[in-house]
Amino acid sequence: MACQVHKSKVQAASHFHFWGTSNIFITMFYVYLLRSQSSPDQVYTGFTEDLRQRLEDHNAGKSTHTKKCRPWEVETYLAFSDRLQALDFERYLKTASGIAFANKRLRDR
Repeated sequence: MACQVHKSKVQAASHFHFWGTSNIFITMFYVYLLRSQSSPDQVYTGFTEDLRQRLEDHNAGKSTHTKKCRPWEVETYLAFSDRLQALDFERYLKTASGIAFANKRLRDR
């Protein structure tokens, strides 16, 4: 599984650009864990190709699931090179065992 885990402020771009003998443009897919700044017990897990824009959307109230507990901050994000692996991991993190895994291994608490 091609994945990178980051527990910090949003530093990822939606794409990585590598230079070498040929230009390679790789799209990354992100699974992210948010925590509400106004209600720290409120958390949200999601998927996106553009992490910065998605966080802006959450904080602008464009998502009905996160609108009430704004503002949000990225607690952890994972970068995948494979879209289906990212979607599968997001789905897993929303299950009971995935929530327990995230709370033990991915969240700051």
